Amino acid sequence: MRGLHWLYQTEPVLDPEELAERLQIAWSGNLIRGDEQWGALHVVRLIMQFEVEFRIGERVGQISMIHRVTSSDEVRELSQARFEEVLEVLLAERNPR
Repeated sequence: MRGLHWLYQTEPVLDPEELAERLQIAWSGNLIRGDEQWGALHVVRLIMQFEVEFRIGERVGQISMIHRVTSSDEVRELSQARFEEVLEVLLAERNPR
């Protein structure tokens, strides 16, 4: 899965619901949302079919981005850039200079 699964750790820890909402906006509302309870953990899964999946809440402050095997290198690069832009904006709002 090298190059397909990326783990991001944020400081400060982002609100999972706000992050999910921002990702939905970035993907024009086209992400399929799934909520799962893993014991004490609440995991939000956002999926763009055949492109990318995001998992928020598997670990505190960690976000998984998993590219689909069927996605092209170009789609992967665009998805990653869009995701990182969302993270940068949210983190900048939390840490104003």
